[in-house]
Amino acid sequence: MLVSGAERESYTRRGVAKWFREVDDEPEGTERDPFEPVPEWRGFHRIRSRADGACGFLSPQNRCRLHEELGAARKPLTCRMFPFTFHQAPASVVVTVSFGCPTIVENRGELVADGQARRSIDALRGEWATSHHGTAGGRQLVRGRSIDAASIRILRDSLLAMLSRADDGAIDLRLNLRRIAQALDDLTRQRVLRLSDADFAEYIKLTLPYAAQSATPGKRPSEGLATPKLPSGGGRIGRLMQFGFLYAVVAARYGLEHRGHSRFGMRLARLRLLLHFHGLAPGVDRVNVRALKRRTIDINASEIQPVAYHYLRASLEAIGAPAPP
Repeated sequence: MLVSGAERESYTRRGVAKWFREVDDEPEGTERDPFEPVPEWRGFHRIRSRADGACGFLSPQNRCRLHEELGAARKPLTCRMFPFTFHQAPASVVVTVSFGCPTIVENRGELVADGQARRSIDALRGEWATSHHGTAGGRQLVRGRSIDAASIRILRDSLLAMLSRADDGAIDLRLNLRRIAQALDDLTRQRVLRLSDADFAEYIKLTLPYAAQSATPGKRPSEGLATPKLPSGGGRIGRLMQFGFLYAVVAARYGLEHRGHSRFGMRLARLRLLLHFHGLAPGVDRVNVRALKRRTIDINASEIQPVAYHYLRASLEAIGAPAPP
């Protein structure tokens, strides 16, 4: 959890180290600085984690000691913002949510489009803007291929439209994901990547909205815009989405189920998972990709589609946001 320079100075004056615990079952208090610098974020620090990976200010009752002693309004801004995160993007601010929050995973709670929830988000964004003065650098679609803010919006809106297609009154997530994979495959062809910046932006402007509106395979041109037949095996982007999505879900679940692991232990477990997904290590924690390949899973099944759709929609809406430090 990031803390600004002003927050750290305020906490130091209040002597918050007396509420910090290095180990879960030891008394409060530490001689060390509860905060450590973040190399990627100049002027910012983060709260040190204790030995079991939890925040050092977490009480035995799983409550925030800063909240208990100083009040909710004096907690670090990043804690008050959770599960939301703001990212400076070209000509805009992108808001993302954390799938470490059970409410987000279950898609519960008040919508933030308007009402009190929207006002609360706007207030937090105002606080965030006063302490985060950095400007967003340029974005790249892939290494060496820059993409401007207008093209990012077209990309995001078009992929969201593809994901939400319901040609027969119901979303066919399998077909929609094949459409997205095909569109991304097309954008990452070498002949497209070699276009000039202006021509690349024009290509996105012309092709992606068209792909989002194209008719489903098998329809006659008179019933809608024609579209090429989608490959049955999927392209390289499709395979990346398939296993990348699965890895993200498994890694997130592992983190939720093993909160007591140290930061090093968590990184080691994720590395083992990654090696397993590449066929270089055995299964980890009930995960066996080889066995999964021998099974057929209907992504449109009622118990699977809502979760997969919600996760993918949130991921697509975050296109353009920089990666966290």
